[in-house]
Amino acid sequence: MLIVDDEQDNLEYLTRVFHKEYDLTCARSGKEALDLLRRQPFDIIITDQLMPGMSGVELLKRSLEYSPDAVRIVVTGYPDIETAIASINQGRAFRFFTKPLDSAQLAESVRRAVGEVALDSENRRLVEELRTKNQLLEGLLKEKESQVEAQVASRTQELDRQIQLLRGALTHDEDSGALTAAALGGRLEEELTRATRHRHGCALVAVRIRGLNAYASRQGRARLAELLRMAHELVRLGSRRYDVIGRDRPDRFVLVIPMADGAGAVARADRLREALAKFPSPGAAEVPELGFDIATAAFPADGENAAALLAALDPPSTSPEPRAG
Repeated sequence: MLIVDDEQDNLEYLTRVFHKEYDLTCARSGKEALDLLRRQPFDIIITDQLMPGMSGVELLKRSLEYSPDAVRIVVTGYPDIETAIASINQGRAFRFFTKPLDSAQLAESVRRAVGEVALDSENRRLVEELRTKNQLLEGLLKEKESQVEAQVASRTQELDRQIQLLRGALTHDEDSGALTAAALGGRLEEELTRATRHRHGCALVAVRIRGLNAYASRQGRARLAELLRMAHELVRLGSRRYDVIGRDRPDRFVLVIPMADGAGAVARADRLREALAKFPSPGAAEVPELGFDIATAAFPADGENAAALLAALDPPSTSPEPRAG
């Protein structure tokens, strides 16, 4: 792990958080960090944003040349939406944290990121194994076509099954970093159980991305993943630490807000609407239909279980007006 900060107190704090789990190297500037990166790759890079000479985003952008697969995290004491978007879009940052730091949340995010990178690497290995085996078997088809075709189908099915098992173990969406639909449903049920037991509210805010299919077809898979991660980061920056964010559909994020009522959900939706109005997605000018719809629902007024609340976030089919937003 490479930790970069121009303030010694911050370096010492991050060292205390991570020294038991990782081999640490510290740098006091972006230039010093790049010198270290030229000599050896790092698996994790945590950098402050505001440093003399070179910003954290610029450092992460330049680090792609030396450690392209590293987990990248930006820390800042002066958060703004533009910096958050730049850290993801230019520096391929996994997360964007604001000071004062929550050491447990930061450590958990690093562990999760490292785990996802490992799973992604195993995914690629399995896909490459599948490709290699298929090429070998295709060569054998000339001699034993019918027999080898059966072997190809069997091996392909087995490798596909292994890949699906790996993906099913993920609690976070590969593209956006938000909770998967299954994980979101589980967390929502837990919050509703607590809300029922303690007799307090629970609210949801949904952010649906219009024109997502058109964007994906015109911009490609890589740009789509950037858009989803940036949208998730904007929703996260407007949330509390104990709120839950998941992607229950390909085009929709859902924010679960414990101990909140319908009015609280509407207020949060208004803040999200202001943030998303500044959303400069790459290639958005080529997809004019790209936009955001925001809806809210509250427990128990709009539903008494997870399925009913998620369904309540959809606008009524009989009305031309959206439910909210």
